[in-house]
Amino acid sequence: MKKIVINGMGWSGSSAFINLLELKRKDNYVVVPGEFDDFRVPGSMRESLLSSNLPQSYRWKNLKPRIPLIMRSLVSDKIWPNLERGKTIKRFNAAMLSSGIFREKLIFDKYKSALFREESIDNRYILLSNWMNDVCMNYSRFNKKASMVFIEQFFLFDDNPKLYSWFEFDKLILFIRRPETQLSATLEAHGMYDNYPWVAEYLIGRENENNTNKYELFTRTTIKRYSWIENFLKSINTDKVIIVDFDSFLYETENTMEILSNNLDCELKKNLELFNIENSRSRDKEWNNSIIDLSMLLNEAQAEYEIFKNNLSDRYLVI
Repeated sequence: MKKIVINGMGWSGSSAFINLLELKRKDNYVVVPGEFDDFRVPGSMRESLLSSNLPQSYRWKNLKPRIPLIMRSLVSDKIWPNLERGKTIKRFNAAMLSSGIFREKLIFDKYKSALFREESIDNRYILLSNWMNDVCMNYSRFNKKASMVFIEQFFLFDDNPKLYSWFEFDKLILFIRRPETQLSATLEAHGMYDNYPWVAEYLIGRENENNTNKYELFTRTTIKRYSWIENFLKSINTDKVIIVDFDSFLYETENTMEILSNNLDCELKKNLELFNIENSRSRDKEWNNSIIDLSMLLNEAQAEYEIFKNNLSDRYLVI
């Protein structure tokens, strides 16, 4: 089964593409629900690979986001209210996903324990590869036509790429975005600029204070991330990487879908019939400098972004 990774670089629009994919579930693909944090976050397979600890997975500390799927699976499609979220998800698909999520947890626990006991690094890599294959098969078991699986946010580009050398995948679709709209998009994320650990609060200020420092920190880190991504991608064959400018996805949507469909051997354009692209466009806003003036920093970020995009264009397909 082909593994297609969809990655962003922090509020760069990849989630909108995932939402579009999820509108069709009987085609030749499946989508692993949610951002795939089973490897990259604290308490994940990554920590089990690097240390002798057996931590609890951050991904599984809170299963509340899965409860709506369970509720949707209990209600007939005919009587589910039109105004309620979940109308585009059929009852059968909701049941499949909620079941798959808990099976994914069992698979995670099984392989994490095995990884903890295994001392050979080569055997650990084999275990990780088998684990990912089992996860993908878990979500494809209800769709016999599925020949590929989409996985969201698998890579952490700040990481050492050698940590991912065990992972065999077919395509990486990386979404990039202009810093002016990327920074503005972070304001929609609840908790993005608050609830910091006390050490971070000591450095950049407490909740609702020193917001300028926080926005500047995000933007300066984004500038650094351009070089981190370029270095990370050097470890991946160029024909495996597709770069999508979020502006292309928003404003040249049909053409972008056609190019992606051809490169993935998967018809995606028909998903647009159910996808509200206008909603995404209406939320694509430039940073408002009248609130906090970051014009000089954002101009610097935009210049670095253009260099970054040009560098990517020299090596990879950029849409």
